[in-house]
Amino acid sequence: MLAAISSALLIVTGVYFAWDALPTADAGAKALIVSALVVGTVATAVALDRVQKERWGLASLAALVAVVMPTGYGYIGNVLTLALAAWTLVLFLRERRRGGVAQAAPDDEPA
Repeated sequence: MLAAISSALLIVTGVYFAWDALPTADAGAKALIVSALVVGTVATAVALDRVQKERWGLASLAALVAVVMPTGYGYIGNVLTLALAAWTLVLFLRERRRGGVAQAAPDDEPA
């Protein structure tokens, strides 16, 4: 739930910021805004996918990268994404401590 809400808010506030900022930005700022939007959107999608697959370490890293999304003054998406990164890191560390990190079985071994 946190992953879906943080992703939605991050994307909405990022697009709103871009819609507002791009018309008055110079070429360098436009390139920076657009590249940060692309990186943030891709990282948000990866984080959401990794949460659904319970791959906590990758979800935490992706959520941390997603924070580069420029949102102007609408920081709620960034804050929730940082909370997602922190929570998935806690889940990852808890799983590691229990020894529950799933390992894929090699294809050459009989089942």
